[in-house]
Amino acid sequence: MSKRFDIGDGVRHRVQFKDVAGVLTDPDAIRWTGIEPDGTITAERFGVNGSIVKEQVGIYHRDIATDQSGKWGTRLSGAGTIDAAHEAVFLVNRSKLAENEAA
Repeated sequence: MSKRFDIGDGVRHRVQFKDVAGVLTDPDAIRWTGIEPDGTITAERFGVNGSIVKEQVGIYHRDIATDQSGKWGTRLSGAGTIDAAHEAVFLVNRSKLAENEAA
């Protein structure tokens, strides 16, 4: 996920959890952590709070709304029956136009 986005773009962080045989497997616990350009950190757990979505066995995603320019970080991790994690960093371009849009 090394792409540039514009303010207001939706970014999807998608992960596949597979066992050692390569079979899609659900972890016992799934956690998402995100860090915004201003340093705000958000943490969520699947089934408890937040917006982590299960697409099918072993495949999950978290949609991210970009409202700031700069460097964003995102991490989806699983624990229990399978321990795995995927991290990504992406950049959001600064926009002179978006800053002046009327609400």
